[in-house]
Amino acid sequence: RMLDEDAAAEADGFLAEPLLDGRFLIGRSPSADRAPLPSIRGYSVVALIGSGSSGLVYRAEAAEPLSRTVAVKVLREGLPVSVRAKFTREQQALARLNHPGVAQVYDAGETDDGRLYVAVEFVDGNWITRYAEEHSLDWRSRIELMAQICEAVHAIHTTGVMHRDLKPANILVTEVAGVAKPKVIDFGASALVQPSQANLTEGPRLLGTVAYMAPEQLTRGERGDARVDVFALGVVAHELIAGRHPYGAPDAPLAELVRDLTEKALPELTKSLGADRRTLEAVLAKATAKATADRYASAQHLADDLRRVLARLPVDASTRSALGEVRSLCRRYPMTTLGGVAALIAIVVLAFAFAHSADQSRARANEMTATVDTLTDHVLAEINELSGANEAKERLASLLLERLDAIPEVGRGPRIDFQRAEALQSLASVAFDRADAATALDLRRQAHDALERALSADPDSRSVQDALLRATILIGDAEQKLGRLDEALGHYQTVHDTLKEQLASSPDDARLLDELTWSYERLTTFVFARSPETAMPLYNERLALAERLYERRPDDVMAKFALGSAFAELASVTRRLGDPAGGERHAREACMLLGETTAKDPHRLAFRFRELTANLELSRSLLELDSPDAVRAMQHTLTLAQAISEENPESEPAWRYRCTILEQAVVLFDHFGELALCASVKDELARHYESPLSDHPASDEDLPSEAEIPRTP
Repeated sequence: RMLDEDAAAEADGFLAEPLLDGRFLIGRSPSADRAPLPSIRGYSVVALIGSGSSGLVYRAEAAEPLSRTVAVKVLREGLPVSVRAKFTREQQALARLNHPGVAQVYDAGETDDGRLYVAVEFVDGNWITRYAEEHSLDWRSRIELMAQICEAVHAIHTTGVMHRDLKPANILVTEVAGVAKPKVIDFGASALVQPSQANLTEGPRLLGTVAYMAPEQLTRGERGDARVDVFALGVVAHELIAGRHPYGAPDAPLAELVRDLTEKALPELTKSLGADRRTLEAVLAKATAKATADRYASAQHLADDLRRVLARLPVDASTRSALGEVRSLCRRYPMTTLGGVAALIAIVVLAFAFAHSADQSRARANEMTATVDTLTDHVLAEINELSGANEAKERLASLLLERLDAIPEVGRGPRIDFQRAEALQSLASVAFDRADAATALDLRRQAHDALERALSADPDSRSVQDALLRATILIGDAEQKLGRLDEALGHYQTVHDTLKEQLASSPDDARLLDELTWSYERLTTFVFARSPETAMPLYNERLALAERLYERRPDDVMAKFALGSAFAELASVTRRLGDPAGGERHAREACMLLGETTAKDPHRLAFRFRELTANLELSRSLLELDSPDAVRAMQHTLTLAQAISEENPESEPAWRYRCTILEQAVVLFDHFGELALCASVKDELARHYESPLSDHPASDEDLPSEAEIPRTP
């Protein structure tokens, strides 16, 4: 019906203006601004603060003895008697509700000129989406806010009132003792205007609602039940996590938006969500299902599943297929130990036993593809970062490649090439870790080719574009390991130039800031080797980028990791340029930041390698300063190195790092006359040289080699 009205109105310029006002979804008409303030007994009306299709909203002060600021919504004139009666009933029901997530209704009645009004709690907060961005909330904090809102909406539903206008502008966040408290406002107001009564010629003032309307409202004009609000909550949740509306843009035509809302699935969420991404996508897909019957039955059910996502428990949204079982099992066995890895490898085999069949139908192909997709996102991505998991990583990646080749042609697409690249990169990292850089280079080139095929089939895919840049970096790492420095530098420079161009177009993109900090580290390694003095400005630029990222996301462990790594690199170059005091200062900053990241996730190998190198750098600076504190610093460094080496016995970098640290410890302990410690370390070093890995000699100043330490877990 709405599409028909849109087509009929085109000749008159209907919706010639932008669909969404970049700032307000409820606009203020010029006539509303010129209207005199209403007179309401018991209130002093101060100012107009908003308007919608059903009325105007004012800020007012209640008379003594209450003396409180309230928001007063005054209905428009000329509403039918039935609507006025319904409004009164709803406000009576809402007034009896006292929920921390709902703006409290204080009073209702008539203005001096006979219009209905309701006075509610004045919520001095920010839209939930703006609050999340301004406070750089991580995705878990955003989901927690949405779960609270869903519970508040359910509480309102139990009174028999539906909202029908849920959107970021009607969900405000305040802070109480520094804790974010979301509240739903304007509840029930949008239900006052029947679809036939809505003045569509008002254009953009109505359209903020359209961006969150359920399909049954848009195509059939139905008022719907609680599941209308569930749909809107799902759209808001996706926008809150992704940072933009899943379908709308400021200049999107109405017909296009309606078609997207009624026909198009939600876009994928960013891969930075890690192993929880697919589960969260399943929850949001169920909330925004096109068929009403396929949605959550209530907002409370949606809240429950959101909390299950946070707790990594099985969610109702997951189907009980092989895919659903794998997702559930993956959460039951978090990979914090090798026992968990072994259990998950068994799960992988079981999953393919469920999904693999001679049946070559599209449904079976889709099931197989979905199972591989889940295993890659939930299992392989985590194993890649787990200390001591090379054997499990190799087995899983090989199995995934085998099963990817078995997927019927009917189910293939760019996603399969993307999955192949992921598995190939895992095998390459195992080869690289075992000092087989030639094999690693070959596998990484194969992964790069697979990603190029995926990009040619889906040129707008941001995830494939990002993976292709990462593949270029990894090829450079292997070239560097093989001594092909010019080739490696060429790959690094290509990526660096691309990232700088992207950041110039999107200066507030935290992901680009993060990637560029690591790009600087790759380039400075070469610049320092050729001209140490000219490298210092690049190190400072890298630190400035990392500080900028950390300021935006102080609670983000990866932002802290990037900043700690920048300080560690700066400590090394400062000391080598003859300033050990400056090196000590930077190294202490690095040790503090990287120690905190490791404490947050002690099984992530990249964190532990970086903490190790920062502590070694602190020991070196203190040695050059002739400070006895160097002894204690080196003892701590030895402890860190031993733990990493013992957990990764096949890792050539881990062996080499420990060898270098043992050699450095001998020099340091001898310098300070710690003869017993010196003798003990010499014995340990002799045993260490007996390792089969001793064919790869250690190099003191090459520690750490940037090419060998995972940079972006």
